[in-house]
Amino acid sequence: MTEESSARSASTRETFVRIGEAVQLVQASSDQIASSVQEIADGAGQTKQALGDIAAVAEESSAGAEEVSASTEQTSASTEEIAASAQQLAHTAEELQNVVSQFKLAA
Repeated sequence: MTEESSARSASTRETFVRIGEAVQLVQASSDQIASSVQEIADGAGQTKQALGDIAAVAEESSAGAEEVSASTEQTSASTEEIAASAQQLAHTAEELQNVVSQFKLAA
């Protein structure tokens, strides 16, 4: 019986050693998973920051585009006014030429 008891004791010791090794492997895997999760979280934070930066740039670009659009509209309106004034001046010049042509100078 002592031999049998000794064998069982050795087998139990071996089982506990393997369980301890398995627990260490599980702990190492858990540490690696935790590290990976932290890296993912850090990456997500960086991505969030980058998206915030992109949104800010997009807002600035939008504001700039609105300013350009307003300036273009103003320039277009001014150009139309200048064109109308030029037509008015051309008409006035034609009328003046007609009036001046009625006068004859005696030589």
